[in-house]
Amino acid sequence: MPESEKFTATYKPITNADGKERDFTLNVPNSRKFVQFRVAYKTFYGDKIVERVTKHQIAIEAAIIATASQFGEEEMTSVEGRAKLAEALRDAMNDVLIRNEDFGGIDEVMFTHFVFQ
Repeated sequence: MPESEKFTATYKPITNADGKERDFTLNVPNSRKFVQFRVAYKTFYGDKIVERVTKHQIAIEAAIIATASQFGEEEMTSVEGRAKLAEALRDAMNDVLIRNEDFGGIDEVMFTHFVFQ
């Protein structure tokens, strides 16, 4: 593939205002347990998407919380369930961007920290 046709992935964590990774801590539905996680995302559209995620971060955080709150204990404790959660978070983040910017651009969501207790 010619160099000009290669796409470069940009990886970026969801961060607080102080630049530290944002912890999401939620009660697990129908359980006495909770989950805490951090997420990062991958885009092939560089700073354009990073700026849009920052611009709409409050709506994106709300979408992450609403989406993760729909996943139960069995899903949170299995590799397959966490993969489905990551896909659902990607879709939720893209939905926010599409509603506000007419384009998503997030290719993948990854957990950089995941604790289930």
